[in-house]
Amino acid sequence: MMKKIVGVIVSLCICLVVEAQIYIKSTEQQFIEDVVKSGLFISKQSFQICDRETGELFGLNGKKEFGVQYSIGVKIPDGIVLTDKAVRPWLYNNKFGKYRQKYDPVFYQATFSEMTDKVKYDSLDYTLAELDGVVDTTIYKFSSGTFDGNGFALDGTIGKKEGWIVWITAKKDHDFEQSANLNYTIYRKTITIDVDKQPFDISKPNLEQNILGGIYVVPVYTKIGVIEFRLCGIVSLVDDGWKIYCPFVGMKGEEASDEAPGDTEVGSDEPSELTPVKDMGKEKAKDKKKKKK
Repeated sequence: MMKKIVGVIVSLCICLVVEAQIYIKSTEQQFIEDVVKSGLFISKQSFQICDRETGELFGLNGKKEFGVQYSIGVKIPDGIVLTDKAVRPWLYNNKFGKYRQKYDPVFYQATFSEMTDKVKYDSLDYTLAELDGVVDTTIYKFSSGTFDGNGFALDGTIGKKEGWIVWITAKKDHDFEQSANLNYTIYRKTITIDVDKQPFDISKPNLEQNILGGIYVVPVYTKIGVIEFRLCGIVSLVDDGWKIYCPFVGMKGEEASDEAPGDTEVGSDEPSELTPVKDMGKEKAKDKKKKKK
């Protein structure tokens, strides 16, 4: 996977220098985009909240889920790579903070869509408890059979790398329930990987669209006339800065923490916006009876 005939790459030498990164012109960008696109997917992770005292589950505003987060996932031969938005979606939900003193977040559904014009979400097969690796509570690796072993080959070696940053973007009003066809901006970037010197700070490109994340890929010659783009790093936003993490070279991550700043305690009265999940089936049954009358 991720292989292309090297003859097409000859024109990659035509570049523009921008902030120490080399931006690839449209023809070359389209080539690399076509190569790497099939190794990516949209992750849709929803969650509910559970009352600590009663064990009752709640959604929000008439829905079974309390919140949903969309993020970029990466396919690798033995599983998938996800970012923190997929693993701890409640930390990125602006309503959860006021409920966390009384309620615990509970995963509801994990689904995915290929990067296509028309979105189609299917079940994403992985077990949250079977975490294969983590980097700074930012990058997570899981075993998964969803993609039948297809995905990026990994580059876990240290040393100088001459590869490309693939920034993945979407319009500010993009609807992930309608389309998973995103946009890409690609820069040439040279880094030197050392286990003790990570992550790598990088400059965000000047784009009008929202940046969802990205990857760092390195071309490797596998045989005469053929190259393979191998996954070397994951681009992620940490605090206010973008970084390249190279989690495939034996880095050890920190323990995950669910602490989040700025939480406010929910009052003793049951918030009206919460929707008891167990009552949703009853409401639907009542509606059907009313329609029959």
